Amino acid sequence: MSTTIPSYQRACLAPDALNSAVYLVGGAASVPGQLEVNYVSVADINAPTARPIGNQLNPTKWASGAPKACFAYPSSAQANSVIKVIQFGAGASYMSYISPDGAIAEPTFFSSLEFQSPKLFSWIGSFTATNFNMFHMYTVTPSNVTGSRWVGLRMSFAPSGGSYSEAVTNQYPSSPDPLLSLGTYTTVSSGTSLGYSVIFDKAGRGQIFTATGSDQATANNTISLLALSNPGTVNMNGITLSSDALSVTMEGTGYILDKAKDGNTTVIYSITPGSSSTLQSVNIKGGAPVFLPSLTATVMNKQIVVYSAPVGGTPYFNSFDTSTQTWGGANLISKSGPPGPNGPGGVDGSSKGTSIGAIVGGVVGALVVIALGVFLFIRHRRNQKSQAIPAAHTNAHAPPPPPAGDMTQVNHGAVPVQGQVFQAQPAYGYQAPLVLDPNAYNQSIGIHGKPDEPVYSYQPPKIFEAYQQQPVAQPPVPSPVPGTYDASAAYPSPTVYASSYASPGPFHSETEQQQYQQQQLQQQQLQQQQQQLQQQQLQQQQQQQLQQQQLQQQHYSPEQGYVRPASTAVPVTGASLSPQFIPQPGQTY
Repeated sequence: MSTTIPSYQRACLAPDALNSAVYLVGGAASVPGQLEVNYVSVADINAPTARPIGNQLNPTKWASGAPKACFAYPSSAQANSVIKVIQFGAGASYMSYISPDGAIAEPTFFSSLEFQSPKLFSWIGSFTATNFNMFHMYTVTPSNVTGSRWVGLRMSFAPSGGSYSEAVTNQYPSSPDPLLSLGTYTTVSSGTSLGYSVIFDKAGRGQIFTATGSDQATANNTISLLALSNPGTVNMNGITLSSDALSVTMEGTGYILDKAKDGNTTVIYSITPGSSSTLQSVNIKGGAPVFLPSLTATVMNKQIVVYSAPVGGTPYFNSFDTSTQTWGGANLISKSGPPGPNGPGGVDGSSKGTSIGAIVGGVVGALVVIALGVFLFIRHRRNQKSQAIPAAHTNAHAPPPPPAGDMTQVNHGAVPVQGQVFQAQPAYGYQAPLVLDPNAYNQSIGIHGKPDEPVYSYQPPKIFEAYQQQPVAQPPVPSPVPGTYDASAAYPSPTVYASSYASPGPFHSETEQQQYQQQQLQQQQLQQQQQQLQQQQLQQQQQQQLQQQQLQQQHYSPEQGYVRPASTAVPVTGASLSPQFIPQPGQTY
């Protein structure tokens, strides 16, 4: 049974296994702590149908105001494949599986790792055989080892779990103020993935990193989870991204959806880092949807499916065909026309704008009418003056004129203009343009101005130098751990390096003078060797401490096996605690 499309301000989308519909996941504003799942058919983008298929009530985990991201199963051929939902923010970083029938698994989390924002979460790899997706993400707090907030994440879609994170990635974005990240990837069966992570900052610059991921890295081996290399510079091509921009990836090509300079329509940019470092503007043909703060998107086939929820209005879907470069769906407006009285772009949701020819024709016609009226008025006044002078002499003895009430006015062919207000007549087909107040609220679509996000204070990262004495990291204070979380993890023992010390050679009997000199020389050599030995031992201790710190930063989450609940009709209940989502001032969400 289909219902109206629900409204969420912090929602996420993911395509189903057949790429014929999307899952819409969001937090219910009316029920704190309730996560809802809807199955939406977008076969007809102008009339999508939605039906709720599941929900979970967990006030200590889910928050309607926390940003979310959804990802489909790596292999589309997998039957009954699950999707993964991730919630972002300080005190709100949780993830869970959602089955096709809407059952939601118990949320899991990393004990000392929190995700900052879906806008800083690059999809850079996909493994179809081992059921992993690779990500390059920005965290809430920096790493004690690298000093950077950028880490690698391998997210598992298997029911047995096994998501894994590692802080060491060889290279780190240099910008202290990131705005948006975008990832591209190639799908592989297993082994090593190859992709790109593109980082844009608030200063209008961008960096491209080659990203190599592994599905074999664990806490018990030395294989790198994610290695970044070859940082390059993005050619911004004169494009400036706003703080509202969001990204979607279509494997080798990434797309950015942003609001236009007028603040109304949605514009699209693209970049294919495997072949070009230039950010391109997509030439949209026809109208485009209004860009709202609630806008979220996903990729389905060769289309970008977009969900928008106006505040106090009716949510709707749009889709952008990357092949034809056209938008479909409701509430499309043109680049030159503001929203009409019945919604964006008039009654049918599309605006054709105001013709320049009609405007010019109306102005020219008005000038012609004005000139003709002035000419006739002047001519009429001259005729009256020329007739009044001879009449004064020839009719001096004539009877007085009749009263004004008995006088019949003679029409001389001129229209009196004195006292009239002249209005220019527009040309045929001309329509007066609508003036849009940027501070006004359009009830039909719910447009609100959104101020730019404040700049947050940044603490510069600690730069790690080889063989530098590092403080031993204290164990983190444990966060609230669900009952299904297994905190046990195996860490390798510190590596013991062999000593490079060599004992002095045998002593040879010589003359007394030579023997004395030889003894002095041997003592000096022995002192040098002892100093070298002490330095080597100190270096070994530093290396062992470094390895221990790195192992402490390898956040391993042995997610519990997914057990589908017998029924989702009765939600999980419990005492409502304080909200877990803690927005950070000045941060990007």
